[in-house]
Amino acid sequence: MTTEEKITFIISLSGETDEAVVSAYLDLAEEIARGKVFPFGYTDEEKAEEIMSKYGKIVCEIAVTLLARRGAEGEKIHSESTAERTYENGGVPDSILKKLISYCGVV
Repeated sequence: MTTEEKITFIISLSGETDEAVVSAYLDLAEEIARGKVFPFGYTDEEKAEEIMSKYGKIVCEIAVTLLARRGAEGEKIHSESTAERTYENGGVPDSILKKLISYCGVV
């Protein structure tokens, strides 16, 4: 997916219409995903781009999750009447991060 395709996809899922906001959250999501896929960093940018290209929709899912939690970042428990909100880890849910496979190469 190209960056523009990702932005369009995120807008359609989240309802956010400000492309600058969506682009900022997309950058955050890509950084989170790269940190998970390459926990020890990477040296070959071209190879990193090739590997990350298969995680486009997961990166979008992370961005949508971050957008949905905007204003409630880090919230663990929130109760009002009968409604209660808790977040798995205050950031991106583990259920999404588990979809990203850490890359390892031969040293």
